[in-house]
Amino acid sequence: ETEARWVASEIHRLVEREAIRPKDIAVLYRSNLQAGVIEGELRGQGIPYQLFGGTQVFERKEVKDVLAYLHAAVDEGELAVRRSLNYPPRGIGEASLEKLSSFATARDLTLAQAAQQAHAIAGLSPAAAEGCRQYTRILHNLREDIDGPTLAAEVMQRLVDVIELKQAIYAECGNNLKAAGRRWANILYLIKAFERRDNNERMGRDAWRNCLRVLMLREEGEEEEATDKVTLTTMHGAKGLEFRYVFIVGLEDGLMPHARTLDE
Repeated sequence: ETEARWVASEIHRLVEREAIRPKDIAVLYRSNLQAGVIEGELRGQGIPYQLFGGTQVFERKEVKDVLAYLHAAVDEGELAVRRSLNYPPRGIGEASLEKLSSFATARDLTLAQAAQQAHAIAGLSPAAAEGCRQYTRILHNLREDIDGPTLAAEVMQRLVDVIELKQAIYAECGNNLKAAGRRWANILYLIKAFERRDNNERMGRDAWRNCLRVLMLREEGEEEEATDKVTLTTMHGAKGLEFRYVFIVGLEDGLMPHARTLDE
């Protein structure tokens, strides 16, 4: 984590003070598993990046699912509510969602506000109404945690516990325990990222809003801007000579070279 913070700060210095283009900078590592913490630090510094040979941590489904809950609690964003309303499943299918949406439109409500009034929606099944009640309670408690003295990492931990996310991930993966473990590790990484945030500041509603904006950032722009990003890749994915500045991280015994290449 210390190494990742230094790399991000140094890249920020190169880009801001020495006018180096992000596309002229690369970070190389032995394994894609090392990329997550670097991604988090680069996002925190507002540095655009592209990852080769893997999926960005913040683009992974389980991470986006958790962030959707947070976004729904902070701003009641329509897309965030739609994503989190029935995940993990709580009896609110597409037909129920359509009824909720129509009810909200007719009364100029947000989808989250419509869920609060689920008992008044004609034709909504008892299971869907109960699911809406559970969802409303989760968002209410989440807002109280966000607005209160609770540390950000604890807010995250409480959220994943109350929605039983770990159980949902393992149920989805069935017998593929390795895949389930990887997906759950992404959630643990996200909680760890908020722990680092706790070390820097106590987060109120505005800080949460700004943090979510950074984590859910989508870079848009012209073609030149779209490719002007720091490259994150493994040692096997680039020679390094393509870039003016290269950071090689994880130079530790047993990791580079890997212990398995040294032990007969």
